[in-house]
Amino acid sequence: GLMVPLIVRLIEVYDWRTTMIILAAGMLLIVLPLSFVFRHRPEHYGHFPDGRKEAPITPGINATQPQTEEFSIKASQALKTATFWRMALTFMIHALLVSTVITHVMPYLSSIGVNRSRASFVAMILPIMSVGGRLSFGWLGDKYGRRRTVAAAFAMMTAGMLLFSYTSAVGLWLLIPFILLFGIGYGGSTATRPSMVAEYFGRANYGTILGLIVGINAAGAFIGPPLAGWVFDTWDSYQGIWLAYSGLAIVGSLLIANITRVEMTRADN
Repeated sequence: GLMVPLIVRLIEVYDWRTTMIILAAGMLLIVLPLSFVFRHRPEHYGHFPDGRKEAPITPGINATQPQTEEFSIKASQALKTATFWRMALTFMIHALLVSTVITHVMPYLSSIGVNRSRASFVAMILPIMSVGGRLSFGWLGDKYGRRRTVAAAFAMMTAGMLLFSYTSAVGLWLLIPFILLFGIGYGGSTATRPSMVAEYFGRANYGTILGLIVGINAAGAFIGPPLAGWVFDTWDSYQGIWLAYSGLAIVGSLLIANITRVEMTRADN
């Protein structure tokens, strides 16, 4: 999001192809080396998962290695639960909404008379605003429960989408509450997803289960933007698709609000 104005400027100065080459080079030189720095378990840093205490040291085991009793379910078991599918569908809707808004925010604003530089500014502010949701909803999830906070995040996204849909009819000032509600809502739900998967399915098979959920989410990101583009090309308006996606956000909120805990079994080593 922060790169949007720069990308727009690069396209204006060069072209799409050159801009993509520059971005790809940046990924290779900056992002790829950073990926080797990350570790995937808190124990690797000498810490424990949130809320857990150190388990008694087992004789014969290196005392410097943290030991916790893990409970989890297998990916094959998760696939048979309603909780998995409700969570997967919820975040598929999330991916559909976010990818569509991010992709079409500038074309939509341009279609209602906003110039490119201002439209790119709105596209940049959205992910910046999402940082507030990412920082606050983690704490809110710990305090009030992740199921409730994600449902609340979807409610915020719903309200934001409704305001966005009426921007052309009411006025550009609706962009301010849209950015606040949608940005914080999508940031909060994005940040809460990984910990929610761990909470409901455990850590032993976390990577596999999260990967399955993210794979299903990709369907939403694949369908959402082209469908919105087709609607605009057909009816010369985005309002209908924004209203329809607002309805989907309500569905996502209801799905996540009604998930239940899965019975846990001891994880296989």
